[in-house]
Amino acid sequence: MESDYETLYKEILLMSTALKGTAANLPKSTKESSLLQNVQAFATLLTVTTPTDSSSANVVAVTGVVGMDSLSTVVTARNRVGETQMVDLSEETISARARDSVAMGKLANAFENGNPEFHVHLQDVATFVEHLRLVSLQKDDDAFVTAKAHFLVFIHRRAFEKIHARMNYGNKLWSGGDPLAILASQPVSDISPTLFKLVPSPFLNNVLHKRGLVPNGKRFTINTANAAQWLGTILELRGLFNQLVSEGTQPAKLYQDGIKIRKTRILRVERYQDCFDIIEAMYKLCERESLVQALTSAYAPSEAALIAASLSPPTEGTSAEDEETRELVTEGTSNRYREYGITHAFRYYRTFTSWTQASFVMFRLITRLNARRIEFHLVSPTDVTIQSNVPTLTKEDVVEFMVANANACKNEPFKSITDTGDGFEKVKAPVHCEAQLMGLIHLKVHRPLMLKPTVSAMLPDFVDSIPIGIGKKCCFMCHLFGKHIARDRPEFILPGTHGIIHPWVPPPYIDDVHLVRTLHWELKSIFRNKFSPPSSYSSSPADDSDEDWRQGRTDI
Repeated sequence: MESDYETLYKEILLMSTALKGTAANLPKSTKESSLLQNVQAFATLLTVTTPTDSSSANVVAVTGVVGMDSLSTVVTARNRVGETQMVDLSEETISARARDSVAMGKLANAFENGNPEFHVHLQDVATFVEHLRLVSLQKDDDAFVTAKAHFLVFIHRRAFEKIHARMNYGNKLWSGGDPLAILASQPVSDISPTLFKLVPSPFLNNVLHKRGLVPNGKRFTINTANAAQWLGTILELRGLFNQLVSEGTQPAKLYQDGIKIRKTRILRVERYQDCFDIIEAMYKLCERESLVQALTSAYAPSEAALIAASLSPPTEGTSAEDEETRELVTEGTSNRYREYGITHAFRYYRTFTSWTQASFVMFRLITRLNARRIEFHLVSPTDVTIQSNVPTLTKEDVVEFMVANANACKNEPFKSITDTGDGFEKVKAPVHCEAQLMGLIHLKVHRPLMLKPTVSAMLPDFVDSIPIGIGKKCCFMCHLFGKHIARDRPEFILPGTHGIIHPWVPPPYIDDVHLVRTLHWELKSIFRNKFSPPSSYSSSPADDSDEDWRQGRTDI
């Protein structure tokens, strides 16, 4: 790699570090795709692992290819997969394990000290998905319902630690704690009665009944008189989860090679079902759009109370887990204050139930396509035959940049400078997985000889658009990368939001001069527009970078 490229890469990293955590007002994909929803669900299901290596963040990207007899799911992880993390995802191994009732019983009822590593969890999910498909083929509704219940408890048990972390971090976004608790102390404005259909579980039905919320026929009603009770129901579920954490967990220690890594808390075996009952009930309420809209209208005059309660951005000492959660729950906003409003408060609650949503999407897929196998394949940067030299960015480089641009961030100035920079741990991974997956597809189109044949065979043949599901909200630079390579066809459907800026490392196998320079210029433009222009950055020639990135559609 030529020296000028190294300079560009390094400046991309430095500016990304400075922009970290700041939302950019970028267009979102509005296209719906059933295949997109499915690969997004798979990506979400894979994000409950707790790596013992802090640089191996549980970030994954997924794409899917529909074949005559299979749905081939290609998974990339954030970091390179080492020899000790190789996982057997072959059809023979997964099928044999899925048919083994003893093995499935152990998997459904396993009790570990914390969550497994990513490669272990990937094989477990692949096995459970195949088991569900095999059960669905038996045309035994009771058996399928039982298998689904086992999977839901399995995935929520492993998601417990992440759900708890997200709930805890939400209290750091609002000085009054839970945003819905802040709203509950405010008056309710007049709203028109709204009827909506809700099929509550026995657990949720009991909670609603105690609050006098009963259906009229098959529909419930929210109005001015009972809006506070509906909001109180959601808060009650949050309180029950907090009680579960207090009474239904036990301490555990995570070990790696016989060395204690960290302490955590895990659910007691007898409380697995309680965890799922609470989160499922919360899911049913927070996903009922008409209910959420009515509550938003009822408390709209009190939105100022939420904004007034917003905290300043995280300061020194914020953990990587907290930063990851903050980036997730503050996604999709271009105004720093609106991210603390009512709409965001409900969006924040929906982050607790993302694994519930993903599970039900997967169940629908299996029901519709149970004649097709669902294959999983894992790829990483090591699957590229030619490796480029990504320049190293040292801690001294970061500190020097932050000193020179200490006042660059209007809303989030560098209050202090650590030896690794503000959040510089984010760039430990060789490449963000979203860009990594797009880079692999880009290579198959333009430089197929750089890919190993086995990996090339996994990737789509570009008959249609390529959906990419992501296990963590995508970054600004990955969005730009996808936009630019989409111009050459295929089109990329990137779900959700791409407004959170992370430090970013371009895929090590992409050496396209124009692409790197364009990304560098666009990042400079954002840097100038969002913050006070640093003296060290002068204007660059305009580039054709405002073209709307094309959006495609892929349906099963």
